[in-house]
Amino acid sequence: MKIALAWTGLGACAVTAATYIAWSAPGRVESGDPVALVSGTAVSGALDIRHGDRLEYVLDLPADAVTARFDVAARGADLVVSLRRGKRVGEDGEADLVATAIDGRIPMRVDRLTDPPIRAGRWYVRIEGQDGTAPVGNDGRAHSVPFTLLPRYWRADTSALLEPARRLEAEIPAREAGCRTFRVDVPADAHALRLDVVDADADVDLYAAFGVPALRFEDGTRAAAHAYGRETLVIEGADARPGSWFVDVVAPWDDERAVRFTLLATFLAQPPPELLVVPELPRTVPRATPELARALAAVVEITTEDGSGSGTFVGDAGWILTNAHVVEGAAGVPLDEVVVGCTLVPERPSIEMFRARVVRFDAERDLALVRVATGFYGQPLPEGYRFPTLEIGDASALLVGSSLWLVGYPATGGEGSRVTIHATRGIVSGFERGPLGSLVKTDAEITQGNSGGAALDGAGRLVGIPSSTVENGSGQSGFVRPVGLVPAEWLELLARPR
Repeated sequence: MKIALAWTGLGACAVTAATYIAWSAPGRVESGDPVALVSGTAVSGALDIRHGDRLEYVLDLPADAVTARFDVAARGADLVVSLRRGKRVGEDGEADLVATAIDGRIPMRVDRLTDPPIRAGRWYVRIEGQDGTAPVGNDGRAHSVPFTLLPRYWRADTSALLEPARRLEAEIPAREAGCRTFRVDVPADAHALRLDVVDADADVDLYAAFGVPALRFEDGTRAAAHAYGRETLVIEGADARPGSWFVDVVAPWDDERAVRFTLLATFLAQPPPELLVVPELPRTVPRATPELARALAAVVEITTEDGSGSGTFVGDAGWILTNAHVVEGAAGVPLDEVVVGCTLVPERPSIEMFRARVVRFDAERDLALVRVATGFYGQPLPEGYRFPTLEIGDASALLVGSSLWLVGYPATGGEGSRVTIHATRGIVSGFERGPLGSLVKTDAEITQGNSGGAALDGAGRLVGIPSSTVENGSGQSGFVRPVGLVPAEWLELLARPR
């Protein structure tokens, strides 16, 4: 079969009506002539906020629409955009979705995953200003606010063919449908339909439906949705019916940026051999200073069903030191398994390469020791496989004013749903005595996701684990648990052979 590279395209839209509503007095509505609204064609307008002007549009979506966007751009004032299906936005502002301007832009999107999800029929859009936000000119008088509205929708696509056992590199374009749809034809002798997404630079999800594209992601839709850059969906036995299956790769959180990924379809339940190769990890990561190059290779991203954090390889047999709260499950019990991602190049998010188990867990110290058990797909590691590690330093030698580097995967470390490795620099701001010993205070930034990463001295040695912050107004202090809090019995484990 031949692969046809195509994405869900812009559908033609019937001309629909838009009605201008001007509030000339409380409780009175004066309507003008309808204004045509066409998918893919921008319209312009202006609001006199002093008089409470509102503009209302309607767009009719066809039955096979999978995504609709209403992009509003305005300058000089904050506008409010309200969206409602089947009914006009209520006089009390009752609507299904409401958004205000962000840097002069209001991107509104409805798709199969939003609340409410996309449905065929008429959708109403109301644009209005916020009181007191009208721009004031040089003459001191308030003026109207110009804006543009670009409505678009995308239909389910059936033209992109996925050839089995061949890697397909593809992209979800920015500010479009937020997904790509592919068709794969399953033969009668197939044991299963296995779909693998790898090398994605965002959090992507997989959905599959038999016979026709999934116009709704409901109970009958097969799905794989994790906070990974890899996804696997396996449909086995009688469920893997022969015929055409339609596969959606969806980027639910990255509407504003293009998302690249690789998709592979096979007809066996087990992973294809090419995915079972565990590459050797580098000892250093390029494009980093000598003090940090080794740390960037040794600091990992830890992902669970509930979120993500950071950790550091402290033993070449796969030992990882992190915070207890990073690997903590319900009721304070450690999780059975976590996913470990490693950085190979600093421009890309970590690659999920391993699965690890929590070996030691101390909630009081907020420390945990984790060990890599298998590759990401459950495959055994190669004989003699070794991991990059960091030299452990002496936190007791730190002085107030000493340099301190923090390395990890904070939520603020990227513009998309997945972040790249991130280093911040500060000083030792002071110390605070806790019930188990002194904690290190720092002005280096710690945000969600940094927890469990590496705190390094000026020579790049591991001296602590970034763990928490205290905020008061606009100020923040970060707290690092020094490596001296690690129990001696844990350190003995690191020296044992695999």
